[in-house]
Amino acid sequence: ENPDVAAEYLAVCVEVQFDDPRVYTFYNRSAKQLGDTIRAFEIVKMGRERYPDDLSLLLEEAQLYLETDQKELLLESLIKAVEADPDNANLYFLIGKTYDDKKEYVVAEEYYKKAAEVKPDFFEAYYNIGAIYVNQAAEMQAQANDLPLNETDKYNELTDKAGEYLEQAVPYLEKALEVKPDDAPTIVALKEAYTRLNMSDKLEKLKKDLNHLEKRA
Repeated sequence: ENPDVAAEYLAVCVEVQFDDPRVYTFYNRSAKQLGDTIRAFEIVKMGRERYPDDLSLLLEEAQLYLETDQKELLLESLIKAVEADPDNANLYFLIGKTYDDKKEYVVAEEYYKKAAEVKPDFFEAYYNIGAIYVNQAAEMQAQANDLPLNETDKYNELTDKAGEYLEQAVPYLEKALEVKPDDAPTIVALKEAYTRLNMSDKLEKLKKDLNHLEKRA
């Protein structure tokens, strides 16, 4: 909560080349808290040069572009980059994330899938596809819940649509959990989806798997 003090110490970490990409992440965020967007861009650039494949720094850079409303410029540069480096899963993921933030979900999913093709254990790619469908399900259900009590047919239609979105989310969330079995947000999302979709067998298996992990821990 003291970005000026944080920035002072993080600058020293950068100066002595402390080997941790989070230095640049935290330094960037401190600069943003201080209102210095130009410095924030400089810091992320330094971090990206030192850790070119670090996903967190890629996302920090994307966030800066988004916050400064440079989405199209970001996409143009990323698409050029992925053409030059087609085996870089992080670039596909970041393009997907940018489209995701623009609520262009079909294109976002396409790029997330490309990221997973290049890197089959890409947890974030699977999780984000699942999240796209979970969020759309939540939107549908919210619309249904806001309807007057006499609009039963419309309520059922929207609720069914929400269920369809959840069904589409499940395999991607399951894959995400397969990659990272102890990820709490994925576990919560799957529990809610299984419960809502009456997938009692899968819910029980999930609980057993979690108990097994807890015992091993």
